[in-house]
Parts: sequence; structure tokens; C-alpha cells
Amino acid sequence: MLETEQVRSQIGSMEKRKAELEAEMKAKDDIVAKSQAEIKRRNVEIKRKQDHLQQLSSELDKLIASAGGAELGPLEIQINALQKSIDAENANIADLQHAWLRDQGELVTSPAAR
Repeated sequence: MLETEQVRSQIGSMEKRKAELEAEMKAKDDIVAKSQAEIKRRNVEIKRKQDHLQQLSSELDKLIASAGGAELGPLEIQINALQKSIDAENANIADLQHAWLRDQGELVTSPAAR
């Protein structure tokens, strides 16, 4: 009978310890679940930022290619744009000068032909 009481007492203390360990295990499982959810959320955020970075990188590559393959600062880009504008105006001026000279030649030859 004494042995039975001791066994029951040990079983009771073991069941109590089992309940404590199960509660501890559940708490740790909850922490793991929260951590996994946080990891998943951050992975989604990382993926979104990587996609955005890839998009910006692609845009940068296009801008570099359109600038002749060299990275240019804002002032250099403005200088290039102004230079193109100046070249276009110089071409227009040359065309106008040729037209003026042609008109002058016609003007000179017109009175002589009369």
C-alpha cells in the first residue's frame, strides 16, 4: 500500500511536470509561429523591395544607354541637351543663309535679265 501511494505520488508529480512542460512547449510553439509569420512578412517585403530595385536598375541602364553609355550628372545632361539645341539652331541658320544667298542671287540676276 505504501508503494502504491509512492507510485501514485510519483505519477501525480510526473503529470504535473508533464503539464508544465506541455505549457512551456505551447508557449515556445507560439513564439515559433509568430517568428515564422514575421519571417514570411519580411520575405514578402524583401521581395517587393528587390523588384523595385530591379525596376530602378533597369531605368538607370536605359538612361545610361541613352546618354551614350556614360553616367552623367544633371548638369552634364543639361549641357548635352543645350548642345543638341545649339547644333539644331546652327543647322537652321545654315539653311536660312543658303536660302538668303539663293534669293540674293535671284535678285541680282532678275534686274540683269530685264
